Amino acid sequence: MGTTDKTAVEALDTDAPGEHADNAVASALAFARRHAVPTLLDLGEGVRVASMPPGVRLASVKVLLDEYRTKPERLRGRATLETLAAFTAHVQRFKDAGSALFARVGASPSLTAVYDYHRGPSDGRFGDHRAVYQFPLSREWTAWKGIDGKAMEQAAFASWLEDHAADVVDPTLPEVGSAVDKLRAVEIAPATPTQVLTLSRGVELRVESSVASKANLANGSTKLLFDEAVKGEGGTPLDVPGGFAIAIPLFDGGDHYALAVRLRLRVERGKVLWTLALLRADDVLREAVTANAESVRADTALPLFYGTPEG
Repeated sequence: MGTTDKTAVEALDTDAPGEHADNAVASALAFARRHAVPTLLDLGEGVRVASMPPGVRLASVKVLLDEYRTKPERLRGRATLETLAAFTAHVQRFKDAGSALFARVGASPSLTAVYDYHRGPSDGRFGDHRAVYQFPLSREWTAWKGIDGKAMEQAAFASWLEDHAADVVDPTLPEVGSAVDKLRAVEIAPATPTQVLTLSRGVELRVESSVASKANLANGSTKLLFDEAVKGEGGTPLDVPGGFAIAIPLFDGGDHYALAVRLRLRVERGKVLWTLALLRADDVLREAVTANAESVRADTALPLFYGTPEG
């Protein structure tokens, strides 16, 4: 510490009023200017940095100023809406000329509105004021997707199909024409609800196997040929339909959509296994989400992007 610094400290320790006090204040200010004021360094191209003396750090006073604001500096946060109508109304309330919509159409479909989205490459904004609508997939859709392609033994299949038999519809109805077309495209004649219900109510199946031998006289080997047939109760041949149509809501409280279901039966180690497979059901879901997204775009007059926003 130099002479001036020592004088400043000694002056601060004195109880004498008047000139000594004035000298103490002046010395303290001089000391602060030399040791606590940052040195600004110009690095060129408009870049400036502050060099601070040891033991001194810069601190923002913004948090102190924010305590005295009477309203937020800017809108931010994320609203989660439970209905498509509520989402549209929220967008209408908060949108501006730069707002944008984003739609996800996969397994977990959703709509997102970014109210303070970038207006252009040279006009960026924070993008932290948003609204989100998660399409609520219905219990029916979740149930059918849950067994899609999974093999079930007879008892489990019968129980499951009887619980969901109300979803099966008459293939002659005009509103299920799209599902019927998918079945006929793979040469499947759609079953009626009565035929499907019959499969679920106490159908007893048995597998009959017959063995035939075929000798090869050239080398003396013999081949055994197995023939297995699945028969219904009483040993009568069982006519198993190849598929049927269902009509279920994709979203809670939403419209019903027609889906094609392929029915397969196979024998494995003497057991009859059933498999229900939805034909291109994911395409139906994507089309439904797209239609809803386009409806919001038309109602709000905002640009719509398929994907997720930055950040």
